[in-house]
Amino acid sequence: VDQPPRVGQQSPPPPPPRAIRPNRAAEDTGGDTIHDQALARRREKNKLAARRKRHRKKQRMEALEVRKVVLEQRLHQLRAELEAVRSTNRRHTADPIPPDRAAAASGQAPLGGLDSAGASDDDSDDDSDDDNDDDNDDDNDDDNDNDNDNDDDDDDDSDSGDDDADSDAKLATALHAPDSDSNVSIDCSTLSEELCMIEDQAQAVCGISNNVLLLMSEIRSDLSGLIRAARDTQQSPRGPEPS
Repeated sequence: VDQPPRVGQQSPPPPPPRAIRPNRAAEDTGGDTIHDQALARRREKNKLAARRKRHRKKQRMEALEVRKVVLEQRLHQLRAELEAVRSTNRRHTADPIPPDRAAAASGQAPLGGLDSAGASDDDSDDDSDDDNDDDNDDDNDDDNDNDNDNDDDDDDDSDSGDDDADSDAKLATALHAPDSDSNVSIDCSTLSEELCMIEDQAQAVCGISNNVLLLMSEIRSDLSGLIRAARDTQQSPRGPEPS
């Protein structure tokens, strides 16, 4: 039997409360424990980090699209430069130097000189007829030769036109080819194929200036960098998934 404390003596302190597990505490109290609050903060932090990474990746993709548009414009400029050089070459091929200018440049007398003109005054009628016949034959031969030359020029022009049509058709096919995916790497491969076609065509064109060659080299370098950047962006990790 507990005896009451004596006068001047204090009562012993009460025993400490029994510890309760966190889950039982959450069920008993109906609120979140410290552990649950930490998990919630960590989950929200992961969501924000993943959102920021997706935003940065979207910005990089938009920058790559701008670079791709600039490359397309420079490719269009390069095609125009090469077409101007080819048209100049065709014009020089279709307009040869006239025979009288070529003879004057070489120091020879032009065709149909003083012999045929002076012989008609001193010779007899028969000789003049013969000379006239010979002159007519020579003129006809020259005309026929000129006709044949014109035919050859026409054939050359038609062949070059066919080549240009074939190359334009290839370029159109490469530009409008359906893409299996809308990412930047597929568009870069299309640009690479188009640049390869232009480089192949440039090998058959004479008289290309150094500026055009430099432009082609710069486009090739920029395109290589764009392809690497697009591949790195596509393969970049998406970030931590929210737990």
